[in-house]
Amino acid sequence: MKKIIYSISTIMCIANFAQAQILTTSNDSTNLPEIVVSGSKYPEKQTKIVQKIEVINAKQIAATNAPNTGDMLQQSGQVYVQKSQLGGSSPSIRGFEANRVLLVVDGVRMNNAIYRGGHLQNVITVDQSMLENIEILNGPASTLYGSDALGGVINFTTKKIKFGTNSTNAFARYSSACNEGTIHADVMLTEHNFGSLTSLTLSNFGNLRAGSRRADIWGNVGLRNFTATQYNGKDTITANPNPQNQLGSAYSQVDLLQKFAFKDGKYTTHFFNFQYSSSTDVPRYDRLTDMSNGQLKFAEWYYGPQKRGMLAYRMEAVNMPHYFTDATFNFNYQNISESRNSRRFGNDNLITNNEKINVVGFDANTRHKGETNEFIIGVDGQFNDVNSKGTSTNIRTNVSSIANSRFPDAGNSYTMLGAYVQDIYKVSPDRFTVNAGLRYNYINLNSRLSNNMPLQFPYSTIKQNNNGITGNVGLIFTPDEEFAITLGYSSGFKAPNLDDAARLFESGNGSLVVPNQNLAPEYAHNIDFGVRYNEDNKIVLSGNLFYTSLFNAIVMDRYTYNGDDSTLFYGTKMPIVALQNSASAKIYGFAGNAKINLTDELIACGSVTYTAGRYDAVGTKDNGLAVVPMDHIPPVFGRLGLQYLQPKYNLEVYSLFNGRKALSDYNPLPASEDNLQYAIAGYGTPGWITLNVKGTYAINPRWTLQGGVENIFDTHYRTFASGISAPGVNAILALRLKM
Repeated sequence: MKKIIYSISTIMCIANFAQAQILTTSNDSTNLPEIVVSGSKYPEKQTKIVQKIEVINAKQIAATNAPNTGDMLQQSGQVYVQKSQLGGSSPSIRGFEANRVLLVVDGVRMNNAIYRGGHLQNVITVDQSMLENIEILNGPASTLYGSDALGGVINFTTKKIKFGTNSTNAFARYSSACNEGTIHADVMLTEHNFGSLTSLTLSNFGNLRAGSRRADIWGNVGLRNFTATQYNGKDTITANPNPQNQLGSAYSQVDLLQKFAFKDGKYTTHFFNFQYSSSTDVPRYDRLTDMSNGQLKFAEWYYGPQKRGMLAYRMEAVNMPHYFTDATFNFNYQNISESRNSRRFGNDNLITNNEKINVVGFDANTRHKGETNEFIIGVDGQFNDVNSKGTSTNIRTNVSSIANSRFPDAGNSYTMLGAYVQDIYKVSPDRFTVNAGLRYNYINLNSRLSNNMPLQFPYSTIKQNNNGITGNVGLIFTPDEEFAITLGYSSGFKAPNLDDAARLFESGNGSLVVPNQNLAPEYAHNIDFGVRYNEDNKIVLSGNLFYTSLFNAIVMDRYTYNGDDSTLFYGTKMPIVALQNSASAKIYGFAGNAKINLTDELIACGSVTYTAGRYDAVGTKDNGLAVVPMDHIPPVFGRLGLQYLQPKYNLEVYSLFNGRKALSDYNPLPASEDNLQYAIAGYGTPGWITLNVKGTYAINPRWTLQGGVENIFDTHYRTFASGISAPGVNAILALRLKM
């Protein structure tokens, strides 16, 4: 542990607080990212945006060679990622996670009515192989993006069609820790004013092997000593000959993308964007290892094929000779299919919850771009239709019956509407820039329950109409060309969605979560202070301090239902909990990175993020108020790397680290998302550090060979709140073709 603390201290000293993500793979990618869109929805110099935005570009993504988008975010050192299964990744920004962090792909809001407050896996449906860049906007961003953007926004932009360019890209990759095999190909064909981009990615992931070099503190945590199998029609415990092999984590995935672009005249371009992602069944590994009375709790627990389809039309008009020089319009449709399937050990009934979500969305805005003043005005909306069904199927007789659905089973709708204005005013172009914005939000929720549900409710509908105003204001002061100081305020708005107000399910710790029709929105108010230093892109330093107050906070706590604090659910008596507006909270911390060109070929870079948070008033006056740690708060984490660059090859040695999450820092409330059951008794989650090396060699202008070894010392570790251990030593080999 002393070595970990010493390493973290060293990283913090070297990192010095920085702004830009640096995973450099070639000399032309060492510059601080200049242009971002997350801060204004239009391309804008990053130096004119107050909020902290990290950028990961396509070369950095390719150099990482991670199995999926979630793993790539974790490898960047800029985002904390929790995992409950191999086919999952739940990113966290500033202590906010899941439906408090907004995911956006190509301007389309991914968060829908059933994004849950627990840990998510939806980010893996974005194909990292086709990403032009990722922008990570830190802090509340509800002015431009509406509800859910409390912790920030992760904005994914897929590759763009470039008129007059034809290209073919392909790669094949193998990684040893989970026997991953991925193949990818994309083709761009264009003429003067028309273009097409087609992409296909196929991935297969075997069972994940954890590290074998275990510190004594881990005990048996993470060892898969046995698993459940069917033998002669009965559930049976079977020994695992290799406990490091996490049986029950394998899955496969396919990703498709098709884009068309048509340039209509001098100013206007039309884009058509189709995306489709589908998986096989994805085992929920953490639930498959849960124990009850010395026995495995579940014989089966898996997500059914997770499917995300998106069809979007986007119109862009740029550099028009009018007062409003630019305009965009985005109309999109998404179809999402999810299911949860579980069967208790020794029980023949497989419980299935199916959710089908149809989402229609739009975003229309226009920008005036003057010499000293740039502002946009816009409107957006999203309309969700959710169908939720529950069935119980006897695996012996194949006879099915109605079971409790996860959400009300007679129809659900969720509507979001907003209008916003955002301004960038250059008071003095070389010294002072002001950012300011305002937004009005309206959200409607309507759920209907039938009489067919085995667990009856005292009401037949759940209806809500919520509205709110959010805003931001900030100042950038640039005393010289190299140095800048930022100070900003931003607010966030999170309206209850179906998963907050209307869900019914068994949590991981054995509590029964029930709906709460009286749930109200929560609000975040955030102050940011930042410094930036850039000396000819040879020394790039920056850092941010932040403080966020969360009001009317939605927390999971004890609850009474029909006058009872517990009830029978599938034959098991469970305590009742529900999400409630019973807390206020404070979150604060800092984040920083550094990039230093030691020579023209040698670059040192590092990052560190620290977050702390607590609920200041949990409960009611009758039950007694309490001060407890917030859940979702990660330990200190970051990255330190040293890169050697040459025209034909490059090499990077880097380290990823997490500090310890002490048991006293865990959230103790019922159904806490900190997953106390996976912590080490009396200790928490140990800190860890890994050593990794990756390199690239250009065989010729078309062919590139990549290789690397992650977790060289085969260290066993788990990221905080995760129910699956991280990969052990992992050899990666990839061959890329570019024509």
